[in-house]
This record gives sequence, C-alpha cells and structure tokens, in this order.
Amino acid sequence: MMILLIISILHCDTPARCEYDAILGNWTLSIGSYIDNTRRDCPNEDPIEVKETRVIELIKPNLVVDGKGKILGNWTQVCWEGVDIFIDDLHFFTFWKYEETEKGVFVTDCTQTMQGWVRENVVEPKQMACFTGMKVGKNAHQTEPRLIKTKMSESGKQLDRPLPPAPVASNRAHIAKLAKNLDWSNISGKSYTDPVLEQNACGSCYIHATLGALESRLLIESSGDVSALLSVQDVLSCSHYGQQCKGGWLPEVAGYLKDHGAVDAKCFPYENEVLPACSLSCDTPTRKFYPAYSSYVGGFYGNSSEEAMIAALQSGPIVVNIYYSLPSLLNYKSGIYVPTESPEEQNKTIDHCVVLVGYGEENGVPFWKIKNSFGQNWGENGYARIYRGNNTIQIESMAEVIYPLYTPQKKAATFLKLPEFWMMMISAGFVFLLLIVAVSLACAKRSQSSTKKDYQKF
Repeated sequence: MMILLIISILHCDTPARCEYDAILGNWTLSIGSYIDNTRRDCPNEDPIEVKETRVIELIKPNLVVDGKGKILGNWTQVCWEGVDIFIDDLHFFTFWKYEETEKGVFVTDCTQTMQGWVRENVVEPKQMACFTGMKVGKNAHQTEPRLIKTKMSESGKQLDRPLPPAPVASNRAHIAKLAKNLDWSNISGKSYTDPVLEQNACGSCYIHATLGALESRLLIESSGDVSALLSVQDVLSCSHYGQQCKGGWLPEVAGYLKDHGAVDAKCFPYENEVLPACSLSCDTPTRKFYPAYSSYVGGFYGNSSEEAMIAALQSGPIVVNIYYSLPSLLNYKSGIYVPTESPEEQNKTIDHCVVLVGYGEENGVPFWKIKNSFGQNWGENGYARIYRGNNTIQIESMAEVIYPLYTPQKKAATFLKLPEFWMMMISAGFVFLLLIVAVSLACAKRSQSSTKKDYQKF
C-alpha cells in the first residue's frame, strides 16, 4: 500500500525552473496567428510566424506595465515552471525554456519561454494563438541566475526541486474575527464535498483536487441544487497544459476547464493508470460546468498565508499543495497530525495536492482539515487534520482557489395537476355564480323600493 501511495504522489514536473527575481524585467511577447482551434499543442507545433509583438515589463509584486509605467494587467508564476500573464483581456500561459544537456540533466534559460498559448481571457474562447517570450534590454542576459541546471529522475521528477516561498505573516486579530471552526464536509450535518476518490498509481492529484474544490463550490453557490461529479479523465486525456499522469498544477487544470468546460464523470470515467485517447463524444450537451476564474490565495504565487487561506475558506473549499512523502503521514490514521520526523526530513518541497475543506481547534490545538484522493481507507475516512499555523508539511505555502461560473436558474412555473385544475375552476365558477345571484337580488330589491316610492306620489 505504501509503495502505491509513494508512486501516486510523485508530483512530477517539466524540467523548467526559474526564480521570481529572474523573471522581473522587460519582455517581448511574439504572437503567431489566431486560428479557430482552442485545443492546440503549442509547445510541440512548428515555430510560429510572428504576426504581432507586445513589449511589457513584469514588476513587483505582480503587475504588468508598458514602457511608460501604465498598468496593463497582472502576472504570476505558475510555481517555478511557468508564468501566467493577463493583459488587455488576453491570457498568456507558457513554461520557461529548457533543454537536455546530458542524460537526465536539463538547463533552463530564464530569459526565454517555450512556445505557449494565448487566447481571450473569457469562458470558451473561440480562437487561440501560440506565442514566445524573450527578455529584452541591455541587462536582460545578465539575469541572475539566468541558467539553472536541473536533474530529473527516470520517473520525471525534479531531484533538486526548490522549496515554495514561505507563507507571509498573518494578522491574528483579523483571524480572530472569522469563524473559529469551519468544515464544509459537515455544515449542520450536511456535506458540501464530493465523495472521496482514489487516484491509484496515476499522478493526477492536481486534477482530483481542482475538480473536488470546483464541485464543492458549485454545490455551495447553488444552495445544494447543483451536485456534479466531474471527469478527471477528460482533463487527463485531453489537456495539453499539464503533464497527464506525471503531474501538474491547478492553473493548468483551471485553464483547460475555462476553455472547454467540465465533462460529467459518468460520460468519461476515470481509468486510473490507463490513459485512453481524448474523446470529444461528451462535448454536448454535458460541458456545462465552467470556472469563472482561479487564482493563488493571496493573489499571486508566493503570497499565501494562514489568514488568507481562512478568509478564502469562508466561501468554500480551496486547494493546497503539501509535502506528503513522510512515513508518518503515509501511515496516518486519525487525530491532529504532527510530523514525527526530524526537521531536516520535514523541510522538503511539495509533492502532492489535496482539497482543504476547513479548519478548527480541538482542545486548544489548531488544525486544517484536508480531503485526500487515496480512498476512504486512508486517514479519517479519506480526510486528515493537519496542525495549523506553522506551515506543517508546507501546507500554508501554496494555496489556490477556483471559483465556479454559476447563474441561478429561474424557477419553472408550477402547474397544477389536471384534477386540481378542474376543482379550482369549479370552485371559482361557483363563487362567480353566487356573486351574480347576490347582485341580481340587490338590484331587484332596489327596483321594488323605487316603484313603491313612485306610487305613493300619486
């Protein structure tokens, strides 16, 4: 069992790796032709024929400006592997450029990007183009560090992955103003979470967690009217943004879902270790669930905190990335988890993705409550409580939220059954008849009175 868990939690990567400071500066974005195909595999297409260029500057903390300092939009790292840029109603996403210099050794050039994707920042964009990014300016190639060497395992895992940024400080007074306990898996006896699933040996935790949070928020926003189990397999088989069973991140899943919508799990069921070809047979009419938008908690990568996570949880579950490969966590059964390993063993980078469904305190001990994707036999029926407030297993370093696109449906008019309809008609008719009789009698009485008065005049 432990071997299977270790295999499935290998949160694998592209070999790309760039740090925040290396990304800051002026960039030229070279854009190719837009075509009516939003399922493009831009990194593996032929080099683009440039049709348009944009010169921008990425500045702290997450703003995009033009040459005059005018704010055009915002940006964020996608972990250490890529970048999301949002300007002029467009969404640019790509990975940093890397190449293999010897077997298992890759070098990332932090002044260039791979060929990535650009489309309108809307639900179901109609067109998509490919683009590349190049850092420009007289100091562009003095970026430190410009070239980063990364070693990869045979399974596709970075062997020297960096730690995520430490969480920023929280305001305890602000936290104290929020609910002391919150558990979306048990709100007055009602659960707003989907069933605990089992990902098995496929490294699909990032999809399970993203869809799990989206499903819960749909249920919450619809006041329980919309309950949907969405297809993990559709994202695995059809998205070009992630690395399929070798891992990925929430922004990649959210981008795919915003482009195409989610498929019902019954139409495209999970195949675990098997990776069936992408099937579009579920496209209509089942693609009806979309995210409105997604973001890192705190607004951008590197700005997460306990306070921001608690605030985000007030409207529904969120997604967190954790270091899961500790034997004490693999064998967790119940209670509030505190690692038993040494600080050196604990201080490792993230390798797993789960849904954060709530938080609370037990006997004065604060905790987070997570929902895993290793079946109901793990932990507390598939859930676990993790010590809160000191970034245990990196849980407070990298949180994300996905917001559903939900429009309340107008309630359909209620029509009476046929027998009820005729009973109401008969009753209404009887009342109307009584009203006519009463009016007639009143008129007759008035007429008689008037005649008597006229007769007395003579």
